Amino acid sequence: MKTQIDFNLDAIRRQRAEANAAFDRLYPEEPPAKEPRTFDAWVHSLAGREIAGLFIKLAWGLKRRGFKRYSARAIVHRIRWHHDLKHGPDSVNAGGYKIANHWSAYLARFAEAREPKLTDFFTSKQSEADKIDMSKTAETRKGDQ
Repeated sequence: MKTQIDFNLDAIRRQRAEANAAFDRLYPEEPPAKEPRTFDAWVHSLAGREIAGLFIKLAWGLKRRGFKRYSARAIVHRIRWHHDLKHGPDSVNAGGYKIANHWSAYLARFAEAREPKLTDFFTSKQSEADKIDMSKTAETRKGDQ
């Protein structure tokens, strides 16, 4: 016994379009966030302030623990690891923060400028970060506290 299925292709297309429109209203696509072009802009952004604060907090913890010198990159990797563990693998794509690899040298100089007792704590090589006057960048801007 064969069953004949009668369907209207236009009605199916219309229903699919309505379903897609409803989905788009519920889950609008947000344009990808552009990475700030300068460290100064990034470190004073919401994510940058959070990361820089955590970076300095972890550096102080290591110094109090007895370390005389430490790698800024290791601290950045620790921040990434903790964030990924807490928020899962899709957090960056869902609006989570991202730390560019080249910001570790800048974060080290920033921490040293903001916290003078951390001067010479980080192992460092010459970098583009040396060309920036971090004393101006490390000044607290309105809303950064």
